[in-house]
Amino acid sequence: MAIKKRRPLKRLNGEQILQWLDELKDDGKGGFLGYGEDHNWTHKSCFWDLPYAKALPLPYNIDVMHQERNVSESIISMVFDTDKTKDNVKARKDFSRDMPWLEVQINSNGKESRPRAPDPKPEDRKQILKWLQTLKFPDRYAANIKRALCAKVISKKLMRELEKGIPILICKMEKVFPPGFFNAMQHPLVHLHGEALVAGPVQFRWMYPAEREPKKLRATVRNKARVEGSIVESFAIKEISNFTNMYFAEKHKVNAPSMRYHTAPSTQR
Repeated sequence: MAIKKRRPLKRLNGEQILQWLDELKDDGKGGFLGYGEDHNWTHKSCFWDLPYAKALPLPYNIDVMHQERNVSESIISMVFDTDKTKDNVKARKDFSRDMPWLEVQINSNGKESRPRAPDPKPEDRKQILKWLQTLKFPDRYAANIKRALCAKVISKKLMRELEKGIPILICKMEKVFPPGFFNAMQHPLVHLHGEALVAGPVQFRWMYPAEREPKKLRATVRNKARVEGSIVESFAIKEISNFTNMYFAEKHKVNAPSMRYHTAPSTQR
């Protein structure tokens, strides 16, 4: 096993990245010379043409929502051996030269397959999931996961500790999962805590609100031949109903703020 003690590369700012991109030479095939050897740039984004792009402290923002989904999906598919698992025949062939213990067996019909690892039966899997469903923790113990990266108030000390601990965690995962598990989705985890120190809490940068709002709009479509009209009509009905409920309500909730320009209806003489 090779142990690398080289320190990580220095983080570049926007001006240094733009200077690097400007020095790349076109190879005439839509790419750059030296790709895969000296650099890994495939193209220059159009956003670098903006005058303020190089001055941004965070030129790129890694979406925490998609990171949660992709990493969780990879772990679940690997553990439960679903169709989306990364431990397939193609992945084992790629690493067979350096890791001969990743075997590929040939079936009686001549097709290649990987040896199945001993895993629980479907009945046992249901029992495990039922156990997880009924699992209970002490009060607020399970919420500790939300007090780190996804907390509403970012702790600089905690972010620096997590930034140092995430590479160790990934190295521990390399001891458990096969090499096919580690792709381009697992590496950005190293940069999430550093981006939180620069850009602030992730609630203002992730895609959860942007993904939920189109889902709400799609649910209001009743006539698929008139999508825009259905959305406008349902939105107008919702606004009218909310306004009438607030205006004609005799009593307001305790938590609701008092309405401006609202007077009680005059009593009849």
